[in-house]
Amino acid sequence: MSVKRILLDLFVILTALCAGPILVRMLRNRLQREYLLALRALIAAGSVLLLSGLVVLLLQAVENELGFRWLLASGVAFAWGVALVAATGLCYILLKIPTPVAPARRRLLTLASTAAITAPAATLGYGMFIGRRQFHLKEVDLAIPNLAPDIDGLRIAHLSDIHLSPFLSRADLQWCVDMANETRPQIAAVTGDLITGVRDSIDDCLTDLRRLRADAGIFGCTGNHELYIRAEAYTAERAARLGMKFLRHEQASLRFGSTTINIAGVDHKDNPWAFRPTAALLRPGEFNLLLNHNPTMFPSIVKQGWDVTLSGHMHGGQINLELANANWNLARFSTPYIYGTYRERNSTMFVTRGIGTIGMPVRLGAPPEVALITLRK
Repeated sequence: MSVKRILLDLFVILTALCAGPILVRMLRNRLQREYLLALRALIAAGSVLLLSGLVVLLLQAVENELGFRWLLASGVAFAWGVALVAATGLCYILLKIPTPVAPARRRLLTLASTAAITAPAATLGYGMFIGRRQFHLKEVDLAIPNLAPDIDGLRIAHLSDIHLSPFLSRADLQWCVDMANETRPQIAAVTGDLITGVRDSIDDCLTDLRRLRADAGIFGCTGNHELYIRAEAYTAERAARLGMKFLRHEQASLRFGSTTINIAGVDHKDNPWAFRPTAALLRPGEFNLLLNHNPTMFPSIVKQGWDVTLSGHMHGGQINLELANANWNLARFSTPYIYGTYRERNSTMFVTRGIGTIGMPVRLGAPPEVALITLRK
């Protein structure tokens, strides 16, 4: 788990611990006694959850990986913390509105305050139980300058950020694999984060990915979660035994008519300045396709001259609000490359939202997807 993620979880949990008593104090003279008691009981139960998440989070920082216990306690505590902080903020804004004299208006304000308390939790509940399992097929046409006729119309099934874990089952993954197979792709590409923690089964994930059907084969690269649990080498070795090629700063050649596709993969790096040069993997005169988990590296990739890059990592923000023709999510603070197609010079990158979740088992405004990429001239 990255230090940034631990610090973010820590900030939200500590803020939520403070927000609970503030919310009770704000509504103390505005709710009927039975409702106030219910709110206090809910806040008390939520505080226990937040404290347990805090303890497990601190253990996570020391032990590096606690598997499902961290995923459950810290993830659910984070979701509750976000909902509680949002509810407190909304109530504060509503209570700043002058209290109307008319009884009907007073009831309306009370109703609005109640909605402000329940709406964040209800929204996150939707994202947890419904939104994170609304898998769909995203079809993308990539227009490539001077594309060779032999690969005009080539189809690539792109899966990423599977995060096979208690919050994404093998049945969910198998559904996504079947969705990809229905597109009859020539190439299947998997761009990292097969699992979340050390207790999750890479073997199960690879066994299900083996069911992908693509004329030229299944290719992949590792992500940051394979890096965190030091399973990059094992992932590549196990995949090879199952007939898949996970490329770790390696390349392979694929022939389509008279055109050769040079497909390469690299391991995850958080720091763009530490991005390992891939120029040695390029093949002049061929179509160069790079599998790279982290889209933050795109400026370096452009300089090196890759034709197409496939990435994931950002989950499309995972919790994303579209407002004023812009997407607002936490991922925006770390990179401009969050979701969709990006072009610079003669390089094109597609970043998928991926399939699974991390942190909170929630997706809002960023539904999980399997991408079908078609190369077009």
